[in-house]
Amino acid sequence: MIIVNCEHGAMSTDTSRTARRSGTTLELLHKWYPGDGKAAMQALAQRFNESHAGVQVDERTCDNLGLEIKSRILQEDPPELWFEWPGKNLVPYLEAGVVRDLEPIWAESDMGEYYPDEVLEIATPDGEYYPIPTNMHRVNNLFYNVELAEQAGVDPTRIDDPRELVEVLAQIDGEVGVPGMVQPMQNPWTVLQLWANVLLGLTDQSVYEGVTEGDTRRHSGAIEEALSVVDEMATLAQEDALFTSFTDANEQFVDGDSVFFHNGDWAAELYTPENDFVYERDWGHVPFPGTEGLYTVNLDAVMATEKGDLEDLRVFLEFAGSVEGQTVFNKPKGSIPPRTDADLSAFPPLMQEQYRDFQNSRGKPGTITHGLAVDPSELMDLSAAFASFVSDRDVKRATDDIVDALAG
Repeated sequence: MIIVNCEHGAMSTDTSRTARRSGTTLELLHKWYPGDGKAAMQALAQRFNESHAGVQVDERTCDNLGLEIKSRILQEDPPELWFEWPGKNLVPYLEAGVVRDLEPIWAESDMGEYYPDEVLEIATPDGEYYPIPTNMHRVNNLFYNVELAEQAGVDPTRIDDPRELVEVLAQIDGEVGVPGMVQPMQNPWTVLQLWANVLLGLTDQSVYEGVTEGDTRRHSGAIEEALSVVDEMATLAQEDALFTSFTDANEQFVDGDSVFFHNGDWAAELYTPENDFVYERDWGHVPFPGTEGLYTVNLDAVMATEKGDLEDLRVFLEFAGSVEGQTVFNKPKGSIPPRTDADLSAFPPLMQEQYRDFQNSRGKPGTITHGLAVDPSELMDLSAAFASFVSDRDVKRATDDIVDALAG
């Protein structure tokens, strides 16, 4: 039996107590805990509750958000709102008809004018406006330790593609007393994510999207080549890579235990002066080699069920899609607003740079690892393929498994 725990958020303002007596309280479920987005969710809820006395939100963290949502829907007692990855990840909910169509809210607000077309195309797999994207993370980042890179004689800005990165990692091996790149392999998603960026870096956006959109078998050679590069990177990783989680690897990078670390920009939540890890002095970042000019997008979005009055939902959804709401949420989240009219002058330098890169990018492919570019059944099969690959490092078998997972 699986037990799902959902932890109530605090409704700490006086206006929230008033709303419970005379207004509407909307239940809002999400997956974020302290250190992983909880502060951002609390900031969004608090600002909304302070400024909207008639409608309030009660945010709650769930251990297994997907299971909680599905269970509550089956029990005919869904929450009014929840945060989810959009894109193809929504396919089962859309097929079941359990997501509220938010087109009236999109049509009657200014959101459609300020969301890039690429974001809306990624977020809405069938072209219907069910989600309201609230934040974006960039997935194709390569972070580096400034001092260690200099000691190793490496210029991260001059690494042109994934194979050259392998050569650099081999060069670093033994030079500075730490691995060239710490690689978390305890959970297959981190290896899947690395492979997806290697694939993009070795090829281009058309091949990357062809792999996920039905042209998989034609690109089996590119899939295999990317796996071979990941295999070489794993060979050069730290000795305990198989037992290292994302969190552990990120902490090791902050502690100076590797020259490079690849992950989404959410990793930079730890890269702070409080951790004696200062941007440009101690660490820097470049696009993952070969993906310059591309911005691999991960999105979070707020969804609504058929429960609740549309006008009550509109109050919160329009706030979540507004410049104010997205500024309040994204700054502590370490992400950037999807809106093109947001002001990031008070955001950290990394986020300002990510925002400029997003606006100037020539392509914005959706992330495979987080379900924007593949549906949940495909993602499950991919995760199984990479769990096997991590165990046996059989490139040919993993290639066949990936093709089977995505070829339909």
